[in-house]
Amino acid sequence: MGNTQPRGKIILSMEDKTQPAVEETVIEDANIKLEELKLKIQEKSEFLSYRRQWSRYLLTLLVVIVVFNAAFLVSIGMELLTFKDEWLVRIIITGSFVEVLGLAKIVVDFLFKEPPKN
Repeated sequence: MGNTQPRGKIILSMEDKTQPAVEETVIEDANIKLEELKLKIQEKSEFLSYRRQWSRYLLTLLVVIVVFNAAFLVSIGMELLTFKDEWLVRIIITGSFVEVLGLAKIVVDFLFKEPPKN
């Protein structure tokens, strides 16, 4: 009978040691998931600021192209610029128009997509 009491104490002390280990594992798992969520939020925030930055660049480029086209057309209309070949003017205007359409396509495809979901 004297042997049963120490065994009970040993078993209790083993249970006491394993219980905190389980709690620590759960806490570690929760901390890992919390860090993953923080990283995902940071990634989405960086992605949106990246979009904002590129949208400013593209808008500036678009304004420059439109101002160039307007100045070009006004200077031709006021005969400040003259070209012997009228096809050159048509090619320049058409090329600028295609650039504006290409930038619009980039804006729609890239800037207005949803951020990546993981």
